[in-house]
Formats: sequence, structure tokens, C-alpha cells
Amino acid sequence: MKQNHMTKGVVLMVFSSVVFCAMSMLIKCVPGIDSFKTSLFRIGMAVLGTAAIFGFMQLRFVNGRLLFLRGLFGGLGVFLFFLSIAKLGIAKGTVISYSYPIFASVLGMTLPVFNFLVGILVFHEPMPPRAVVGSIIVIASCMLIIMIENRSEPVIPKIR
Repeated sequence: MKQNHMTKGVVLMVFSSVVFCAMSMLIKCVPGIDSFKTSLFRIGMAVLGTAAIFGFMQLRFVNGRLLFLRGLFGGLGVFLFFLSIAKLGIAKGTVISYSYPIFASVLGMTLPVFNFLVGILVFHEPMPPRAVVGSIIVIASCMLIIMIENRSEPVIPKIR
């Protein structure tokens, strides 16, 4: 029984990849339509599909605000995807667009720094002096590593 679900999942994922490939190729086949119209059409089709699902099953939303934000950022992502294909071409646009897990993981590594700053600046959480000193050392160390990797000049400047 479990193997049947696995096979069905793999087949559906391959089919999804083929459909996304066809969608990307069709964007280039119609050069007169800009990315605004293309993304509007795709979002409109998603709305129609969701409306059709409403007729077949009862859906309840736990957090409508977060669902709206997800839709907003998803729609923005779709628009930028179509825009990148129109501006860069299908090969470069899809490679850059589908490399988002790399960017997400890099940004995810900096998440503790943002959590630290938001906790202090937005939520006014108390920070013991040891935590402040430790956080400053960690942030300075990260900045030093970035500066060393991207250096064009010596790390330690000459003292005159």
C-alpha cells in the first residue's frame, strides 16, 4: 500500500515538472504578452481552480491573514518568475528562479541575527549584558568572515 503511494507521488511530481516546463516554454512562444498579463492569467486560473474545489469539498481556513500573505507573496513570486523569463530567457530565468532554496538557506543562516534585533528593538525584550556582549562578538565575527572572503585589499591595513 505504501509503495503505491510512493509511485503515485513520483509520477505526479514528474508530471508536474513536465507541466511547469510546458508553461515556461509557452511564455516564450507568445512574445507580445507581458509578464503582468501572464501572471494575471495564471492567478486567475488558480482562483477558478480554487472556486471549483469549493464546490466539491468544504474548506476551513485557520488563519486567513497568513493565507492572504502567502497568496500575496506567491503572486509576487509568479510575476517575478514570468518577468525573469521574459527579460533573461527561459534557460537563465528558470535556473535563477528555481535556485531559491539556496537563497533561502543563506538567509536562514542569518535568521538568529534578525531575531536578536527584532527581540530587542520591536518587542523590547530584556537582554543580560553577557548576551549583548556575546551577540556583538558573533555579529562582528560574521562580518569579519564576510570581509575576509570578499577582500580586495589586505585584511590588516598597514600602519603609517
